[in-house]
This record gives sequence, structure tokens and C-alpha cells, in this order.
Amino acid sequence: MIPEVHDPRQRVREVLEANGFGWEEAKCRAIITSRVAMGLGSRDSEIDNLLGQYKFRKLLFWLTDKMSAGPFTTDSLRQNTGLNEQALREYLDILNFHRLVNHIGDTWQMAPEVGAATFGPTLERYVAQKFNGDLHWFAASGVCLEDFAYNDFDVVAVRGQSIVVVECKLTDPDHVEDSHIEAFFERHEFLIPDFSLLLIDTDKPVGALAERLTDYVLRRTGQSGQLVPPKELGSRASAFSVIQFIYVASANAKKTDGLLRSLQLCLRHYHSHRRVAVWG
Repeated sequence: MIPEVHDPRQRVREVLEANGFGWEEAKCRAIITSRVAMGLGSRDSEIDNLLGQYKFRKLLFWLTDKMSAGPFTTDSLRQNTGLNEQALREYLDILNFHRLVNHIGDTWQMAPEVGAATFGPTLERYVAQKFNGDLHWFAASGVCLEDFAYNDFDVVAVRGQSIVVVECKLTDPDHVEDSHIEAFFERHEFLIPDFSLLLIDTDKPVGALAERLTDYVLRRTGQSGQLVPPKELGSRASAFSVIQFIYVASANAKKTDGLLRSLQLCLRHYHSHRRVAVWG
């Protein structure tokens, strides 16, 4: 029996080890979080709350992953993020308050003290927080397992004996490489979770990527002669069921906290089909 624990990461570790998977401690990667002392009341969780907004995440991505091209003018940030001038100023003022950016005149860059070379770990932690706080699963980001070439899992969530894997990508869905699709499926094959989700933090359609992933899975499973189109979930083409409880989803950017909405669509589809499988 798995002992009761309150730490989500510990619960994930207990479930994986109970299923025979060896746990490795992942290397610590910098997370973008406020560098101001706590005790600010409503502003304590301001950065975490804003991560639900796609364009705020896009701004952080640009300031971190594109750091070598900076410092950036407000005009260049506006062009690259799609933010209007007022929203961009508000976001930059918030980041400045939390000591996450430096600015000289009209140029901005991520503060070196933040130490984040990529936005990826912050996005992964945010997804894990959505599972923990909104979806009532235990979840951990940055999970590493033994004896496997692709042993780094962005997010693993558990509830009871059910396991979910989420792989997060910060790219245009048309730029997801074949090697990324292969690594995603290898992780699915290794862990055999209840479902796996390839989550692309984008406001662009992911239907074509879902078709690519479907073709790859059918080839790998010896079913390449079959026509099994991915099934669209919801009405915004933001989430698709591929095959064998494998999903592709986007940030669903036109929805408030659209990323959470995409997670909910996939979970709802999984639970509905699980009930059919159990009850017939």
C-alpha cells in the first residue's frame, strides 16, 4: 500500500517506484519566480497567476530563450509577442516590481540573477501546479527515471494508480521535429501511462501536428494501412485525441487560462472512454 503523503512530488515518486520504475533526482533548473520578499498579500502569487495568460508566457519565453538577442526595445517585444502597448507596459512593470527584468531607457532584458536560460522549466512547473491545484491530481515537473535513454519527463501526474505524462514544447507546431515525436512516443512506450499529452504552448492550430503524430504511432504499432484521423476535442481545434489515449493540445490562447482548458478537455475524453471500457 502506498503511504499517505502530502507532497505531490513524493506521491509521484511513490507511485512510480511501486510500479518498478527507478527514480533519479533531476538537476535543478532555474524557475522564473518573484525575487521580492514574501508578505506582499495579493502580489505574492502574482507571477504564478499571470502564467495562465498565453501572451505573458510568450513574453517570458522571449526574454529568456531569446536573451542573446537582447536587450529588447518595447517595440521589438510588442512585435514579437503580439501584445498591445498598454498590456506590454503593464507586464513589464510587474516583472520589474518582482525584480525579474532590468531596463535602461526603453530597453529591457531578463535580470541575470534570475538564472533562467529557458522558459521551459517554468512552463512545466505551471502545468504541474494546474494538476495539483485545479485538476486534483498529484503532479511533479522535471521527473527523471532510471534505465532509459529518454529519461527526462516534463510532467508526471498520478491519481490512485493512474498515471499521466505531459510533454511541453515551446515552439511553432509546424517546427516540431520528427525526433521530438519519436522521443515523446518512446516515453509513452516506456512508462505505459494511462495517457500521454504532447502540449504545445502556441496560439496556432495543432491539427496538422496531430495528424503527423497519428501517422507515426500507426507506423510504430504496425497499423500504417489504417485511416484513423485524430479526433478534435472541443470547438477551437486546441486539443486532439490521436490514438491509444495519446493527445496533442495547444495553449488554447483565446480562452482565459486556455492551457488549463486544454488539459481539462483531454482528461474529460480520457475519463469518458475509461468509463465505457469499464462498464461496456
